Amino acid sequence: MIVLPYPPSVNHYYRRTRLGQVYLRPEAQAFRDRVHVEWVAQAWTPLQCPLSLEIRAFRPRARGDIDNVLKATLDAMSGRYFVDDRQVVRLLVHLDMDRKSPRLEVVMRCVAVATSATLTTKKARP
Repeated sequence: MIVLPYPPSVNHYYRRTRLGQVYLRPEAQAFRDRVHVEWVAQAWTPLQCPLSLEIRAFRPRARGDIDNVLKATLDAMSGRYFVDDRQVVRLLVHLDMDRKSPRLEVVMRCVAVATSATLTTKKARP
């Protein structure tokens, strides 16, 4: 299991300059930096297989959508814990509360993926 800091809301993750350039807000960059520190401390080699992720999000308050947790987390883990977030083929997210210690607990597993040939359906008999 990987324990990561709780991410900032994606609604406040990016900012635009007056010229329209997009950049990460300081809170977002701090979150990514903390994820990177955890990754370095664990000496993790990025996985290259199809992945199943189970995330328990212990949030500091009852507000916020579940998808706000996902985007920031997958983006921060991409290139560190796995090569690209396109590898994630299964995702299960639990929302819990922990005001004193907000965090993410992530379990990753390599999984077998059905090929398109095995996904075809049989025609119904008349």
